[in-house]
Amino acid sequence: MTISVVTAALPSRDSVILGAYESLRAQVLPSGWDWEWVVQEDGVDDSLASVMPDDPRVRYGWNGVEGGPAITRNLGLTRAMGSLVRVLDDDDRLMPNALGRDIAILESDHSLGWMCSRAVDVRADGALDHFPDLLPEGRVESGALLEAWRSLGGTLPVVPGTVTVRTEILRAVGGWMGLPASEDVGMLMTVASLYAGYYSSEASLYRVCSETQTTAQEWAKSEHNRALRLAAVEQRVAAVTELLSARTAAGSPGAASLPGAGPRGGDGMNSAPPLLSRG
Repeated sequence: MTISVVTAALPSRDSVILGAYESLRAQVLPSGWDWEWVVQEDGVDDSLASVMPDDPRVRYGWNGVEGGPAITRNLGLTRAMGSLVRVLDDDDRLMPNALGRDIAILESDHSLGWMCSRAVDVRADGALDHFPDLLPEGRVESGALLEAWRSLGGTLPVVPGTVTVRTEILRAVGGWMGLPASEDVGMLMTVASLYAGYYSSEASLYRVCSETQTTAQEWAKSEHNRALRLAAVEQRVAAVTELLSARTAAGSPGAASLPGAGPRGGDGMNSAPPLLSRG
């Protein structure tokens, strides 16, 4: 069994990206599990190919065009072979038991479609800021994270960079939203509206904070752009949930053949709980 760690990498990250790899090498996984690192370079050529480790678990590719994080992650997702997917930014670092804990929790309860955990922010001066727990440890019922996000005025109570999701579910919702920012928020809100998840208060990620981050740019912080992104997320969640509710009420024969509706087993296909199963 495999967990796929997807990294959208900028060509300029050659000096830091191997730190992400070293954090992967330090992972302790349950018996029978391994990780693969799906690196997708957001650029016109393969400038990072020369710094990629000689490791069969590393699977490198490039866009051929600059597309931004959502497009780059989605292109990387096409090459993911695992039954679970976790995202890892090119300058962030996983804590040693991050993947093992995610696997153990999701394998212990197949009704869960996703999970996330706390993160520790690393400031430019090396200081550590511990992200507070805004959710209690434990199961998060479908729709609960969406309501929490709304109650906080469109601010997530969790760090989307800590999310692990079942691969079929991620593909079924269209991957990361095609937005200039908040693409991970849109993905998580859609998944969490359809499936129960789990929140772990044990930190799993060192998240590097810098002025080059997309969310730190003035356009991303502007009320105009933020309002557009929030509206897009709300519309996507509403459309998906209403469509599936209508199909369920109508008893559509096609509903049973949606992704994840088959028996569990192996990597990739038929490893997710049924897409129409709520809660």
